[in-house]
Amino acid sequence: AQFKQIQSGAATYVTAAGTDTYTGTMSPALAGYAAGNTFTFVVPNTNTTSCTLNIDGQGAKAITRDGSTALVAGDLVAGSEVAVVYDGTRFQVLNSNSKPTCHSL
Repeated sequence: AQFKQIQSGAATYVTAAGTDTYTGTMSPALAGYAAGNTFTFVVPNTNTTSCTLNIDGQGAKAITRDGSTALVAGDLVAGSEVAVVYDGTRFQVLNSNSKPTCHSL
């Protein structure tokens, strides 16, 4: 990705580490968050509670689902790829492992 794509909200891969307080790095480094930025990362460790993500030291922001709903244990599963979008306040998960699904009986 080119830097101008990152700043314009194009999807960008982040290398993540941690549990619950995830940190991420990019190359080139992110200069700042902008509403609409979309990031993808492989979850390093399954979350045990609500989470934050801090990319390149730009500040930890809550990771939520369905708008502002805090994540619960197991929403982010180790080894899974997760996409988030920055809404100007928080990172919203675009694909969660624990979203309800319909089951036929």
